Amino acid sequence: MPASFDLIGPGVAALALVLTTAVLPAAAADIALQTRQSNQISPGGSITCNFTLSGVILRGDADRFLAVAEGIDYETANPFVCLDSPGGSLAEAVKLARAINRQGISTYVGPGARCESACSIAFLGGGYAEEGNVIPQRYIHNTARLGFHAPALELPAGTYTDAEVTQAYAVALQSVSATMNELMMDGRMAVSLLGVMLDTPPADMTYVDTIDKAGRWAISILPSAARLPLDPAVVARGCANLLAWQNDDSAIIPDYGPRSTELDSDFSLTRLDAGEESVARYRIEFFGMYLEGCEFSIPSADETISHGTVWMNTINDIGFSSDPHRMSIADYLDPRTRLADLP
Repeated sequence: MPASFDLIGPGVAALALVLTTAVLPAAAADIALQTRQSNQISPGGSITCNFTLSGVILRGDADRFLAVAEGIDYETANPFVCLDSPGGSLAEAVKLARAINRQGISTYVGPGARCESACSIAFLGGGYAEEGNVIPQRYIHNTARLGFHAPALELPAGTYTDAEVTQAYAVALQSVSATMNELMMDGRMAVSLLGVMLDTPPADMTYVDTIDKAGRWAISILPSAARLPLDPAVVARGCANLLAWQNDDSAIIPDYGPRSTELDSDFSLTRLDAGEESVARYRIEFFGMYLEGCEFSIPSADETISHGTVWMNTINDIGFSSDPHRMSIADYLDPRTRLADLP
């Protein structure tokens, strides 16, 4: 299905910037309120859909979504919108991303659902409100399909002057620029994701199908009920992944890939002062030309790691510390792992 918007100007009619090539259907997306109750991700990995949006995204859907979303206390409810859409209007998807983000609504693509083309743009707006800010929070189930590709200028049958085509193309570029400016604010769209999106031909699709892609682009995998041991190799892999992803790098490249499985004298895991009685604090360090590593805390009574129990931040040899990142189970796994292979 397409993701398009009209480019109407003098002498130019029915030109469209599209993300796929099928015919745009007339029916707009189905937007519904499911529940106003507060929402937390359960230890077993379930997410409640406060809102659902399914079908093709068309002009006016952002306003319709805002009307449906009125009345929720976004500071306490931590609401989610669950998406299942093949795409639609790119311009409207940008408006949806803005509306979702400004309201502090997280996004989720559930089991077997898809969010492709323009839908993936709306998806990137997901986040939760915290102290006046919106922190990106976007989840996908490991069986979901989240896909990106480049827009293309498609001309219906007819004859156009060079000036008409040039005008349409200029408007298209301005629209893409506006899209990127909106989404790259506050880290909602990584530079590498923009590059991959624009490098994927309109007839193809780049899916978020590995842990590395998801982590690098700040997309969380719905946690399973599994827990991992509080083991040096496990937290080392998580730290190595985080070091790469917070620099918008792949954790598979040689600089990062081997470190979680070849722990030697250039690696250390140290327990720090407890700080709070209920929390144990650790520092994990890798040594090379420069020191780098992570610090994290975990409830003192825990001997295992579950989703969201560890907030980890990266460190370097000059004392820089990144903002804490809430680790999911997938963040500790081999970044080459395909989502389809997760339990």
